Amino acid sequence: MKSSSQTGRTGTGRQISDKPGLLTFIGMTIAIISIIVMFILYLIPFSGANKRNPIVVFMGCEGNFPRISMMNTLHRAGFDMLVADETFELDPDNTYIVAGVGDDAFSYMSQYRDAENVAGFVLICPKLPANGSTEGFDSSDPAKDIAIFAGKDDADKVSDLKDARIIFERISGVDTVFGVPITRGGLFASRAFVNVSQNRYLSMSSFTIRDPQHYMFSPLFQNEFAGYLSLTYQSYTIKDASFGGINAWFVLFVASFFAAIAGLSLYFSLLPVVVSDIKQERVPLQEKAAVGIIGGITLGFAIGSVVLSLFESLRRFIPYVLVALPIIFMLVLSAARLKFILSHEDEFRHKSSKIRRPVFMAVSVGLVVLFAALIAGDMSVSAPVSAPMIAAVAFVIDFFLACGLLYADRKSRSIGQGGCSYFGNRIIFLMMLIPAVFSFFFGLISDQNVIMYAGLDGITVTLVPFLSLIPLRRHTDRSLIPALLHGFVFAVTVLLVL
Repeated sequence: MKSSSQTGRTGTGRQISDKPGLLTFIGMTIAIISIIVMFILYLIPFSGANKRNPIVVFMGCEGNFPRISMMNTLHRAGFDMLVADETFELDPDNTYIVAGVGDDAFSYMSQYRDAENVAGFVLICPKLPANGSTEGFDSSDPAKDIAIFAGKDDADKVSDLKDARIIFERISGVDTVFGVPITRGGLFASRAFVNVSQNRYLSMSSFTIRDPQHYMFSPLFQNEFAGYLSLTYQSYTIKDASFGGINAWFVLFVASFFAAIAGLSLYFSLLPVVVSDIKQERVPLQEKAAVGIIGGITLGFAIGSVVLSLFESLRRFIPYVLVALPIIFMLVLSAARLKFILSHEDEFRHKSSKIRRPVFMAVSVGLVVLFAALIAGDMSVSAPVSAPMIAAVAFVIDFFLACGLLYADRKSRSIGQGGCSYFGNRIIFLMMLIPAVFSFFFGLISDQNVIMYAGLDGITVTLVPFLSLIPLRRHTDRSLIPALLHGFVFAVTVLLVL
């Protein structure tokens, strides 16, 4: 088959020098250094623990929690951190600050108000108790510091106040409607109120907060949170807060992540391309039935999402369905192409002989995704099955399906049919995104956070593995190594979102 300088439907890459030049090594060096920096940033938070530090114990956390970034923030401020589960009990030898998160935050304060080794409370986006009463709490009772962190609330009428402001007014005696707030921060400054005794504090973000779990990922929140703790509980800590260390950690993480992407992009752009055609605009005849099944599943999911949204107890299953859909779609596509994959007629054999380069590419991309997920999110799962088991099952299933579909795409190109299936057909890939995108906008419009964030989770587990594979798929005609990367990234993103 004749090759040319431009890649066509045959999938033959443009022929350029295989010998890496200076810029290639520069890109590779930038990527390696950035990955090492990300690894160091992941390790740094673990070095600040001290048995004498007071412990901030988070209660009411469901789903993802910014474990690494919050650990770094609190350690730099002189505190240790603990995320409580149902077995948690106060240790009489430790001092605690109880941080209640979400709707039940106020109830945690009620539960531990009389505990002698609880120095104070922080309520993050609290709701009023079911009976609407805050009886037993005022500006002096309990005689412990109480802080409230919540989202934007610009109401200028008492009747329009949100729960966080109502709670603060009742326990502090401060009028937040006619009172003058102080500002905290710079460009996105929060508005804060403090009572005369300075033992009740309210901070309202400049942004509307839809979910307190995601609010805690914000560097703005973590910085102000650490500032409040270090100032209020200074007598309990054994060192002064290092805000330079907190800010530098966030800056270095963002800088190293984008530097790694830039370095890898430079490295990939200067290497010879083996396959660059992913512009197949038509669905091959062999896959029309599979596409019809995918369309039917998508339509059924859309209708099912609307129905499930009516039942609060059933909404929690939507994220699991969206995480599983990419695998289901890949299984359908694999079944449609199974005869083609197993057929010995026109059997495809890869031409690229060097394995070190694709291995380096796969390892580099995989490490960037892994460290970004470890640092930015929480790899524990809120599911009845353990995280290692979920990761192993997700990896194995995705690996075998990806390997077959990659081979089908390579084989289809080699016989002149162009790209096919999940990895070579733009229409099929976009169809796989539809359920997650639908869930996101449906949840956004209907103001149902569970469905909206489930849609984001679905977009993540569909989009990130696919995008991570594009450079490697262009620079090698092998199937095994790209499939290993796709399976690894899929497993990481599943742990990240569940």
